[in-house]
This record gives sequence, C-alpha cells and structure tokens, in this order.
Amino acid sequence: MKERMKEYLNEMRELDKKKKKLSKDELNDMLIHIKFYQHERLIHLLVTIFVGLGTIMFFGIAINDKSIEFILVGLITLILFAFYIVHYYFLENSVQELYDLYDSLKEKDSK
Repeated sequence: MKERMKEYLNEMRELDKKKKKLSKDELNDMLIHIKFYQHERLIHLLVTIFVGLGTIMFFGIAINDKSIEFILVGLITLILFAFYIVHYYFLENSVQELYDLYDSLKEKDSK
C-alpha cells in the first residue's frame, strides 16, 4: 500500500508541476483515490488504537502480576505499536498532501 500511494503521489505531483489542466473525469478519479486512501487511513487508525490499548493492557497486567510473560508480550506489542504509528503518520501526511494537490489541480481547472 505504501508503494502504491507513493507512486500515485508522484504522478499527481508531476501533473501539478506541469501545470496541466485535468478533465472532470480525471478530477473525479482523483477523488475516488482519495476516498480509498481515507478508508485505508481510518482502518489503520482503528488498528493503531487497539494495538496501543493492548500494549497498555499487557503492561498493566505485567505490573500488577509481576509476570515476565506479560512484559515480553507487552514489549512485542510496543514494537508493533511503534511500527503502526510510523505507518499511520505516513498515511496521514500522504492523504493531507493529496488534499492539497487536488485543490491545486482543481483550481487550475477552474481557470
């Protein structure tokens, strides 16, 4: 997904740099891509929240029971949580950039 979004962002950046005017169909296609990426971002937000809650839960149990097993599981989920945060950060920034590119390309269309 990350590579796909990078490729699409690069295509849209190139179109924006060329000052090319897009057709209504191309703008609608861009909106469809944005909606797909928004959905992806929402799903990753939910997964990130639940992994974070799981991490807190495992560490809470580990502290309460002084259990090495729960500390290990907590560390594993903490590492997973860190990777989800990095990925979600990428998704969030990419979708925000797509919003800006869409506005820029749409503005060219209205001129």
